[in-house]
Amino acid sequence: MSELDDDRLRGALSNLGDRAGRQIRPPGEAAAAAAGRRRRRRQVGIAGMGALALVLATGWVAWGAPPGREVAAPSCAPAEASAFLPINADDALRAHIGDVLQRSAEVESFRFASREEQWERFKVGFSDAPDLVASTRADDLAEAWKFTLRCASDFPAVRERLQGVPPVPGLDVYCTCDPSWHATPTPTGGASSTPPR
Repeated sequence: MSELDDDRLRGALSNLGDRAGRQIRPPGEAAAAAAGRRRRRRQVGIAGMGALALVLATGWVAWGAPPGREVAAPSCAPAEASAFLPINADDALRAHIGDVLQRSAEVESFRFASREEQWERFKVGFSDAPDLVASTRADDLAEAWKFTLRCASDFPAVRERLQGVPPVPGLDVYCTCDPSWHATPTPTGGASSTPPR
């Protein structure tokens, strides 16, 4: 290639570079509009990268779940629930309810609450009603299994499993997420129209 061709090529590329620069960063009033377009493109790019990161992270969490303990759908919310035992519950029933909760993949965690523990919570929760506390004994309160569901929508299936076939008489199963039950459980296992404390 001759020097003349080199010079012409450099000149043409320089002209193209200048024109492209004026389109990207035009002089005068058009500069503000161009800056806005650049900012919008940058924001769209950042938002797109954020969405991609979210999709990748969600996929990573779902794929990384240990077998048998699948991750709840992102729209699921955990919920607290209780299974109040009948006042005359025996060791076999306590063990049965614990076994059912342990075998339920929908249950994230669970623990047993004895009458004494229920009594302590009752005294604190109803400290503004000393007559009620004075007239109640620990033996009046029901033992309970407290459990956390991975997803609130799993409550009906877990409740059905706990109540069993044939049903366990006197077993009351309640969830903070249950829309069909508008009253709230009391520590004795009955229903009340006031919220629990």
